[in-house]
Amino acid sequence: MGTVIDALKNIEYAVNIAFDITSQIVKIAYVVKLSRNRTTLKGEVEKSETEATHINVIQLSSFEFDTALKCIAQKAGRLKHTEIPVMRNQGSAVLAAAITDVFGERAVEHYPNITAKVLGTTFLLKNVLDESFRYSRTDENPHYHFETINLEKSFLIAVLGTGLQIIRVASDGSYRRVRGNSLGTSTVLGLCKLLFDIEDLDEIITLAEQGDQEEMNQATDLNSALFSDPFDEIQPGAFSALACPHFVEKLRKNKHLKMDFCRTLLEMLVENIAQITVLSAWVKETVSTSTEWTEANRPARIFFDGPLIRNYPFVMRLLTERVEAISSGSMQAHFFRHQGFADVLGLLMLSSQNAEEKGKADTKDIWAESWEENIVGTSEFLSFVPKYTQVQLGQTTSLELICLDTKVALFPLIHPVRTYSPDTLDFQDDHVARQKWIDILCGTSEKMSQRATKSQGALPEVEKFLEQLRGCMQQLGEMPHAYGTSNARDLLDIREQLLREHGFDDIYLAQKALENRHSLRLLRSCLDGIDQVSDDRERLLKATRNFLAGNVFDWGAKEFVEMMQSPEGVTFERALELLKPRPWLIDDFDQFQTRIFDRKYKSAIIFCDNSGADFVLGALPFARELLKREIMVIMAVNKDPALNDVTIGEATAICDEAAKIDLLLRGKLAINELLLLHNGHGSPCLDLRRMSADINEAVLERQVDLVIFEGMGRALHTNLNAHLSVDCVKAAVIKNQWLAEYIGGEIFDSVFKLELADQN
Repeated sequence: MGTVIDALKNIEYAVNIAFDITSQIVKIAYVVKLSRNRTTLKGEVEKSETEATHINVIQLSSFEFDTALKCIAQKAGRLKHTEIPVMRNQGSAVLAAAITDVFGERAVEHYPNITAKVLGTTFLLKNVLDESFRYSRTDENPHYHFETINLEKSFLIAVLGTGLQIIRVASDGSYRRVRGNSLGTSTVLGLCKLLFDIEDLDEIITLAEQGDQEEMNQATDLNSALFSDPFDEIQPGAFSALACPHFVEKLRKNKHLKMDFCRTLLEMLVENIAQITVLSAWVKETVSTSTEWTEANRPARIFFDGPLIRNYPFVMRLLTERVEAISSGSMQAHFFRHQGFADVLGLLMLSSQNAEEKGKADTKDIWAESWEENIVGTSEFLSFVPKYTQVQLGQTTSLELICLDTKVALFPLIHPVRTYSPDTLDFQDDHVARQKWIDILCGTSEKMSQRATKSQGALPEVEKFLEQLRGCMQQLGEMPHAYGTSNARDLLDIREQLLREHGFDDIYLAQKALENRHSLRLLRSCLDGIDQVSDDRERLLKATRNFLAGNVFDWGAKEFVEMMQSPEGVTFERALELLKPRPWLIDDFDQFQTRIFDRKYKSAIIFCDNSGADFVLGALPFARELLKREIMVIMAVNKDPALNDVTIGEATAICDEAAKIDLLLRGKLAINELLLLHNGHGSPCLDLRRMSADINEAVLERQVDLVIFEGMGRALHTNLNAHLSVDCVKAAVIKNQWLAEYIGGEIFDSVFKLELADQN
């Protein structure tokens, strides 16, 4: 756990801030603008002209708010001319007054409103892929089913605060409060205070978990409960005996009776809440919206939020079971990883929009961009969250989001019916695979740190990176769902985020530049070698072998790194020799070749992998063969650096040089039949749920009918099981011993898997 000061990360760069205060908990959200660092080929660090935009949200106890407010007043100098929105309820006037003392008339008070709730909720669901989850428990093992939510379908938000408030969000984004009810957290707290003199929700939930409702179900009738003598004869759990005033005294002394009553009380409350929310979804919408009400667009998801939820496994299980039972399986209960953050985020958004309208905004247009969660800033500041909740879910009290400076959305060629999940393996329940991957990443961390030191020479930051990486891996080993889903993509992305957090924006920059220069010198002879093959089919096979051989050059693979650092090194000719003869481990090349020559395709997109020989001598010559067949090609590359993956800046420079070398490439680039676009990612893997708007528009405009995923990260760790609405190829060379054994092959086995659209 960190201190309050630690939680206020980058507060000195804050340009906009909002507060959501209650008598017990305070939430603070703020936008920061930071100068970007850029590493040069000489190993120097320069300040970029553009700024990075982050959002930080923290949640702290009201007892620690004074410390936080003093820190904000001292450090946040860029807030001097900014309106400060403060959301409060009736019990938080003192804290609100403290904010006014610091910011004066700029502190503008708001009362809780559904606009902020809906704005914040939809923002989280849209930008944090693993924000929402369903909860289940089998054989005493909890399971968290993380889902990406389609916001084009209507849903309900059920807020369990003092009472119950239900909001319906329509498929067109419109919303309204459906109904409210006095049942809520206060119902539980009030009854337990009167009966047991307990007013701590954590203690009440703990007692309820240990209780037995069957004892209450076997209670004696009212008369026997009222007049039993002595009271010791009353069965533990005699619910009807509550009619007797003397029973309260007995209730407070009997621990088992307390537990049974707390459990029954919560189950009764949850039953009522579930009934009300499900019925609210079934009520026909009478308010005018742009979407006509039908049974098909009736809400199927209920998102529960509020103090009573707070990721208590006991409450989540009850709500899940009752919603499913009452709705006959047609509705699902969903919960939030960052429970309680929506209101303050929504308030911050409203404040920014108001500032834009007045022409005073320093955060213009950021809300229209796409964002991603920064795991490094999603901390373990858990001073007031129940201890057993930490063990169960790893809920954090901080959230950091990074603006992508671009818009991303679902790739339009994902199969419209089949469910898309990017990841091949789920580590949440596969303890062996999870630990093996953690061992791999920790085992290569020393090599990674040496590369980082070489790129900049910042030894103290390298040591901090190593320490934090090992800490994250240990945490994920013990608690795989701490940051949402658990898979190879997540582990690799966490490592990349940690590198960027410590200032290492591109540790392979010099290595990539060296390999690009060397490969470009070989490009002409490589293309000539392919062109000299007179048979069209054999020529396509040779280009495909080059495509696979290029994929050997992967600095993220331990086996390749060891070979590269040996005295012999690895040349492109050596990479061709490493390829196993056909048939490959998965070999659909003949079918692919037939479809190419039957002119089944007119436009393709290749999701490229590594820089250097992979892109220059592998992907480019392969794309050139497709171009010869009058197939337009989009080459999709990373927006930001990750390992030695090729970026849009590098790919553009390479193609500029390639155009000077080859007439065909020059001509196709000139008329945009060969097009370079970034995918919106800075990851070694590929998540089609978040694809750049430019690519999405291009594949539709060009009517792309062939998708090619290249490399282990894009074709094996992710997207191996992806179903598309068009034909797709998954091509890679296996360079990981564990993955080879898992798939049933060997190191340097090749995969060339063709999946036809009509088979999906």
